[in-house]
Amino acid sequence: MNTSNPKNIPTFPALETKTLQGKSKYAPEYRDKIIEQLLDDSLNVSIADLATVHNLNEGTISSWRTQYNKKMRKNKTESVASDMTAVIQGLRDEIKNTDKLIKAIEKDVEDAEKIILEADDKKAEILARKVELENLLEASKKLKL
Repeated sequence: MNTSNPKNIPTFPALETKTLQGKSKYAPEYRDKIIEQLLDDSLNVSIADLATVHNLNEGTISSWRTQYNKKMRKNKTESVASDMTAVIQGLRDEIKNTDKLIKAIEKDVEDAEKIILEADDKKAEILARKVELENLLEASKKLKL
């Protein structure tokens, strides 16, 4: 068993550059691989384990994890915002369709009310004609007597 890497954590090249101040600067891909290892439950590793194996400072890895978590929260927030925007647009479309249906129903009700008024007028005409005919019938019966 390797004593510097007792958990057999996979290693890979550091992809490191030096700044003018002599500080190490690591490629985002390298940082992401380290954080992936930290988050991989099957590896069961700590920041200290990764720092030892990859020859990094624990504070550096901790900082990378914080940056990663912020990025994930931002991505999640953007995703939720995007989902909410889509839901809101869907609701707006549904409201427009509902408004169109309401207008169509209102027009149908208006048309139905006109038909009812016309029917009431016809009914009144028919009743008046019926009374007229009944009166004529009564009058013709009196004449026959």
